[in-house]
Amino acid sequence: MKKSRLKRKSRMKRGAAPRRKKPLTPKTKTQKVADLADRKDNPYSKYWLLWADELWSWIIKSRAGWRCERTGKKPFRTRNLQSHHLVSRNHYPTRHDTANGIALIAHKHKTDPDAPHGSMPWIFDQWLQDKHPQRWQFMRENNPLHRDNRQKGKPNWASRYNALYDCAVREGIEFIEIDTPRGRGEFPPKHPDPNP
Repeated sequence: MKKSRLKRKSRMKRGAAPRRKKPLTPKTKTQKVADLADRKDNPYSKYWLLWADELWSWIIKSRAGWRCERTGKKPFRTRNLQSHHLVSRNHYPTRHDTANGIALIAHKHKTDPDAPHGSMPWIFDQWLQDKHPQRWQFMRENNPLHRDNRQKGKPNWASRYNALYDCAVREGIEFIEIDTPRGRGEFPPKHPDPNP
């Protein structure tokens, strides 16, 4: 006996495209900014993470006098000056530690063979050990692969932003209007209650 195959009846006409309930449209930049601003009240939100990253980078660059710490040159455009994390930025306990950064020109940060993200990063490691032994020691002590340095719990980004804000005020760092991934603007005021 042959088994008969049951054909599933389709509601669509032959050759017609499937209909969606709502058309998918990507969010615009203003919608993304508005979504982030809606999350201001949550101290664990990406809103505070992004602003803490911006402020950390601003502190590292201004401490270096807006110059590359490797070459001593001042870049033609300030956006060519980048802040490098000595310990990976994926390691949350040290991500916004001001001892965990160094200011480098873009090509000395990413593309040169002796850059920290280049093909020969041990040259940068040796330079850091010779010129900045305290930072090199910090990098070795806070290695995220070490068992004691593994992250625990969800980080409170608003409290980290507040700590960086206080550090910048203490050091007398000027806050001016900056270009951020979310558009042009100023650093927001501190979060009123970072520990809900």
